[in-house]
Amino acid sequence: MFTGTIKNLGMIVDVRPLSRGLKFCIISSLKLEVGTSISCSGVCMTVVAVNVFYFKVEAWGEALCLSGLIGLQRFDTVNLEEPITLNTPLHGNIINGHSKSIVVIKDSHVYDDSIVLVIECPKWISDETTSPSSINLDGVSLTIARSGGEVPWCIINLLYNIEYYIKVFQY
Repeated sequence: MFTGTIKNLGMIVDVRPLSRGLKFCIISSLKLEVGTSISCSGVCMTVVAVNVFYFKVEAWGEALCLSGLIGLQRFDTVNLEEPITLNTPLHGNIINGHSKSIVVIKDSHVYDDSIVLVIECPKWISDETTSPSSINLDGVSLTIARSGGEVPWCIINLLYNIEYYIKVFQY
């Protein structure tokens, strides 16, 4: 489980194909151990190898199809979050790191001291979404301000200071 509060970034330094997935080698300042869970841009993965400079994770099937991981290349950055423990202060929302769908950012604009994102999503998501609730966008837990209507969409307000931590994939 994660909070969606991103405190670390990593850089992809290698991507290797597996029989039905991809293995990512990521440089970061985190001190991880083999077997540790890590949220990589919102997807829960297990660390399979580590050394002083990097760690490796593997992504398979559904995680690749329902996230931006499939498009990652060498030198791309990823949002990283370690899992919560019983001693972790709970800021943000509790998220599980299992992707449900890919969404598209249809529009963005500045409104007062925030950035507004208009997200197009599958109808089954907008039908089940109430306001306020949350969405995990690239590992960042964000509050949905409004949603619904004939066209499936939701609106998210971002404070300027959170923009530093968000890397939005272009689909």
